[in-house]
Amino acid sequence: MQDLTAISGSAKQQNFSSIKYAEQQIRNLFFHAPVAIQILKGPDFVYELANKRSLEIMGKTEEQIIGRSVHTKLYPTYG
Repeated sequence: MQDLTAISGSAKQQNFSSIKYAEQQIRNLFFHAPVAIQILKGPDFVYELANKRSLEIMGKTEEQIIGRSVHTKLYPTYG
C-alpha cells in the first residue's frame, strides 16, 4: 500500500474517492444480500452490523441489537 504522505493532493483525493466508492459497494452488498449476515466484535460478540434478512430472522430492529452482546440475545440473564 502506498504511503499517502508521499503523493500529491489530487492523487490523495483520487485514492480517497476510490476507497469511499469501494466501501459503498461493500455496504450495498452487505445490506442487500438475500442471506442473513451479522458482524460481531470482540470476545463478547457485540453486534456491529446486521443486515435486513438477519433482523427479520431474529425479529429485532437495529436499535434492539446494535451495540449489544450476542450473549444477551441468546441468554437474557448473561452478565
